[in-house]
Amino acid sequence: MRLENEVYYKVYVGLDDLIHVVCMQWFDEDEYDQNRFYYDEKGEVVKFPTEESAIEFINKKFKPRYINPIHRRIDNCWKHMELD
Repeated sequence: MRLENEVYYKVYVGLDDLIHVVCMQWFDEDEYDQNRFYYDEKGEVVKFPTEESAIEFINKKFKPRYINPIHRRIDNCWKHMELD
């Protein structure tokens, strides 16, 4: 059963090709290209109950250069430092 006002967060690849965390409710689904959401190995879109849990996930999973700067965590940047 879906709660009318349930808020959840999804990982989305924006038109800028960066990874974003989007805040959603059921009525927002049609406004997004479903192919741009992050899918797990089972082929299901990954949903998070809080923005912080989604941000933590993307910072563990992806290099900072692929993440929208507003979602980057400083400590993650140090883990993925690359020397050119």
